[in-house]
Amino acid sequence: MDSGANVIYFERMNNSFLNSIEIAMLKAETSTGLPFSTKVLEELASSSLPGIVHILGIVTFEGGLPITTLDGTHIGSIGVSGASAEDDGICAQIAIDCIDVHLRWIIKNQKSTSKYQPAFWGLQTAVVYQQIST
Repeated sequence: MDSGANVIYFERMNNSFLNSIEIAMLKAETSTGLPFSTKVLEELASSSLPGIVHILGIVTFEGGLPITTLDGTHIGSIGVSGASAEDDGICAQIAIDCIDVHLRWIIKNQKSTSKYQPAFWGLQTAVVYQQIST
């Protein structure tokens, strides 16, 4: 998702649970609206912010990550669902790492591009790709 919670890229793995689509989207929306991972929100919900679990649309279990630029600008999010919460979180982090490697390659090897090139196809993903200009 981009920073406005608009889906940029989505893919569903064959035979995954249908509800994992909605869960992945909610994880991505949560990490778009709040610049935290859904795992961090889970930890906050169990300690200092227990009421956050009662806010409609907020997911407080692992699998949603914010996407930020190197300077810390929050530009979007990714949500992954379809396995255990822990595995969803691992998959989301791998996707972020792949995007990082892919975008660094573009910056290194091209003067500019406006192509939105997917760098990862996973379980349930909602991923933002930003235009890169150098």
